[in-house]
Order: sequence, then C-alpha cells, then structure tokens
Amino acid sequence: MAKDGRLDAFYTLSDRNRAKAVVRAAVVRKGKTTCPKGHPYSGANLYVYGDGRRSCRACLNDYKRNKRAEGVKA
Repeated sequence: MAKDGRLDAFYTLSDRNRAKAVVRAAVVRKGKTTCPKGHPYSGANLYVYGDGRRSCRACLNDYKRNKRAEGVKA
C-alpha cells in the first residue's frame, strides 16, 4: 500500500469535523424536554449526572427495579 498522504488528510478532516459534531449533538440533547418514554426532563423527575448528562428519574427507577427483579429470579 502506497503512502501518498490521502489517509492523513482524511484523519485531519475527520478530527476537525468530530468536534463540530459533538457540539451539535449536545445542542440537540439540551433542547429535548422529554425522555423517549414521554416523561418530562424537569423538576423532581430530572437527574443530572456529574458529567452533565441528564436522565429521567422515572425511567431510571424502572431500570433499577427491573435489574433487582432479574437478580431475584437468577
């Protein structure tokens, strides 16, 4: 395989665009007001992780409840 610099140029362009994509994705996530199941991302139902991610407490509680139930069955 010949090394002519095209792959290096691709990686440089990819790294440059990745930063823009991360910012765009963060803006989209911050604009969401409900979780995928329809619970609101506000008030007592909002859980914010240390790194800034948001989660729905109702869905988080359901997940934990299901995990505990699976542990009992096993």
